[in-house]
Amino acid sequence: AKVQSEERMIQTPLFDVDHLESYPTTSNKPTMVFETPSSILETKEEEPKIDPNPSSFPHLEVLAQLHGRYILAYSSDGLYVIDQHAAKERVNYEKFQHLLLHEDSSKQLLTVPILIETKASVKARFEEMESLFKQIGIEIEPMSGNSLLIRSLPLWLNDIDEAAFLHDLVDSFDAQRTITLERVRQDALASLACHASIRFNQALTMSEMNHIVSELSRCEQPFNCPHGRPTFIKISTQQLLKEFGR
Repeated sequence: AKVQSEERMIQTPLFDVDHLESYPTTSNKPTMVFETPSSILETKEEEPKIDPNPSSFPHLEVLAQLHGRYILAYSSDGLYVIDQHAAKERVNYEKFQHLLLHEDSSKQLLTVPILIETKASVKARFEEMESLFKQIGIEIEPMSGNSLLIRSLPLWLNDIDEAAFLHDLVDSFDAQRTITLERVRQDALASLACHASIRFNQALTMSEMNHIVSELSRCEQPFNCPHGRPTFIKISTQQLLKEFGR
């Protein structure tokens, strides 16, 4: 009997999905100076090509939630898998961006001041930090040792973990030898967007999912989160037909 050689089976991907490069990273709407924090963008060999005529956000009908992480939705052109945390980060980033630029700069005196433990390197640059933070509505005072006391925050700042946000901001300041007001704003916005967002592993109702998709559709840059990651991927109708041999 002849010995037949075994053929190695190579599994090809089931679907070709549209990733970040397939969607515009800018829109025709005016963009704020500090729209995307370059410090937290992932390093890439090449910048994605930008469509000079970006398409509008598709009209989506929500189907279900997958693994407590993704929102499944569909449109006439295919199936969409939305990263719920990335989507909410984008929504919150633009919301806080608007508040930071356009809302009243009034401050609220905290009923219970927040005590932050820092490093000697931070305390040595207290005057620089105090001046920068004051311009975004955060007033700090030096305490004994390496502690800082936060007595007031912007009036519009609420519904977030204030202590975690302040720790992020102080750590970011400490990590940079020189820092500008624009960079402080960038870091503040990125931290606020993250702390105010839903978790990546969190059950959502149909109403909550519809609300997130609706908010995302109204964003100036709905296709990416503030860190540069895609908010969704799409499996096109044509690809579905191809895979099912239609």
